[in-house]
Amino acid sequence: MNNNSSTGRISAIQKNSFTIRFKDNDIPARLKGSFFEGEADELPVVGDYVNFVYNPSGESL
Repeated sequence: MNNNSSTGRISAIQKNSFTIRFKDNDIPARLKGSFFEGEADELPVVGDYVNFVYNPSGESL
């Protein structure tokens, strides 16, 4: 995975899978493990802008 962080916007959520809209593309993503240690209201929701590590060959993080 690339270590450079990018910014995109959550466009869909299904269980633990997220879709991030980034440069006119939909990127599949999953949450970093540390998110599961926090409160439910800290999880990203549709419309939130998020920083992520782009993975062109699979799920971004």
